[in-house]
Amino acid sequence: MIMPSEKDYIQICKREIEKLLALDNVSSSLKSRDFEYLSGKIKEKSGIAISVSTLKRLWKDDFLQIPQPATLNALASVLDYSDWQEFKQKKQIISTRKVKLFNKKTLLLSFFMLLIAVVILILVKNRSNEPVINGEVHFSADKTISLGVPNTVVFNYDVSNVVADSFFIQQSWNERFRERIDPKKQVISSIYHLPGFHRAKLIANNTVIAKQNVHILSDGWLPYINYEVTDRIPICFNPDSTLSDGHFHIDESDLQLAGIDIKKDFKLRLNNSRDFGVTDDNFSVRTILKSDSIKSATCPRIQIMLVFEANIFWISNQKRL
Repeated sequence: MIMPSEKDYIQICKREIEKLLALDNVSSSLKSRDFEYLSGKIKEKSGIAISVSTLKRLWKDDFLQIPQPATLNALASVLDYSDWQEFKQKKQIISTRKVKLFNKKTLLLSFFMLLIAVVILILVKNRSNEPVINGEVHFSADKTISLGVPNTVVFNYDVSNVVADSFFIQQSWNERFRERIDPKKQVISSIYHLPGFHRAKLIANNTVIAKQNVHILSDGWLPYINYEVTDRIPICFNPDSTLSDGHFHIDESDLQLAGIDIKKDFKLRLNNSRDFGVTDDNFSVRTILKSDSIKSATCPRIQIMLVFEANIFWISNQKRL
């Protein structure tokens, strides 16, 4: 911290006297009557007589040496200080407070600068963490059985032309179904527990470098239950015991026999995944659905999901929240 000089304190004192006595703020414009008034105030406060000529020189900074202590004490008395040292001490406290306030602002500014630097560092790191692809990337998938689940899929890959820290194969959209692979090898198997049209991904670091469609076909209709959409292994029902005369039916006793905790929220699904030979821009669907009340829901939510290679369609009996 830079300490004020004696001349700095004199300037501060003059400005405060001008303000206190309602004198002109521009020192060069003070008139003789202003200095006479000031001389009288100094005499009144301190008992010391300072001539008008001395005050004029002091206000014009027309002095080579610091004024006598008695003169400075007299100036301080106008501001109700006991002497010049008390005036300087009080002004020093104010100066220190200003420095502390400045330090707080500096600290806050430094914090934001550090925060910006950290964000930039993270962005640069993420960018530098992108894989370097120097050539062709191979990624393919082969099912071990044509129908039904569980179905083991053999993935063949070649990432010899990719420079990255880590490699993964992800079964579908769900990141929980991501498995680390050895870049020096070229084959890995993965088990699919649900039929459907899955989009497998080959990932280097956190970047998708290749995709492969995996269509797991169901052997007819497959009813199953999961508690969360992210559950890896669902609870499947025997279609023969739940389907009759073209109707699918499951009641509370069937749920209890399957070990379903009906006190918890769950999702009952009926899946039929196969190649229907239709396109997503020209098709029609017709079905009849009925659901009894479950717990406090008199009209449980029912949703039909149609999955195509490029698009997915939803039909629901309730608005989506």
